[in-house]
Amino acid sequence: MMAFAAAGSAGAPGSCDRTVSRDVEIVRSPGFPGDYPAGARCVYRLRRSRPSVCQLRLDLVDFDVEDAPDCAADALLIESTGERLCGFRSSSSRGE
Repeated sequence: MMAFAAAGSAGAPGSCDRTVSRDVEIVRSPGFPGDYPAGARCVYRLRRSRPSVCQLRLDLVDFDVEDAPDCAADALLIESTGERLCGFRSSSSRGE
């Protein structure tokens, strides 16, 4: 199983377009723990670390994104399912 935690350290300061392929990875948005910059668009591509990995677990340790109907403003998009997450979540997880 590959675990991916959405809080921690991202690559270069201010960088938020990355491909992640390690067994466990921790990332955060630019400016964390403060607000992310206006107009920020971050893309994290999750790739399995080896062929035997068949499941992904996403742990949202500290997730606080503007809440709006249908997550129309800011959101975390799970592209494989089309699910959009927004609002506040803490210490929850989503398995795919």
